[in-house]
Amino acid sequence: MSLAKIIIVTIQLLILRLTAQRGSFNDQVRPEDIYVLTIGGERSKDIYAFEADSFQELRVPDVHLQRKAGASVYFDNSIVTCGGISEQVDNRQDLHDCSVFKEGLIEQESDTIDIPSLPVPLQYFKMIVYYNNLLVIGGTWKTAEGERMRSNEILRYVPSSENRYNNSTSKKGVWEKYLFLEIPRSSHECLI
Repeated sequence: MSLAKIIIVTIQLLILRLTAQRGSFNDQVRPEDIYVLTIGGERSKDIYAFEADSFQELRVPDVHLQRKAGASVYFDNSIVTCGGISEQVDNRQDLHDCSVFKEGLIEQESDTIDIPSLPVPLQYFKMIVYYNNLLVIGGTWKTAEGERMRSNEILRYVPSSENRYNNSTSKKGVWEKYLFLEIPRSSHECLI
């Protein structure tokens, strides 16, 4: 895949320091290396890792679900991907679930992760980590009548160990309304 195609294709890019152990998905990967990842995109469940200095392509195992218009971020030694729109031919729908990729970029089973689904199926939003807080900013969602709405909410992930709302035995944290934007936003960028 050429660099031009990477720029043209709508994909989520992340720059991260992999915590993968040597040989987890490719013997060329070292924990101290920095990679640019492409995760999914329109009609794709592929993950590719590119060496930041040479853009040499390394193939990584596919994600379970094709999704576009979601968001991904490096958080707590994992990659977290949430929301978007399913691109599965037999099951196109708005998504609110979150996937977590741990060492070796192995997608974790949903019952083993602490991060819950988003409160509503969200698309075209951003996720950032700010002072160790995982935040979801803006985005779009559909009402029960099917009307597309823009969000002015900033959601914060609260781990189960800090969850003052958790009255159950669930191991999952919660998303709480944290702050509000003055103007609803979607398809925006957030940088720190």
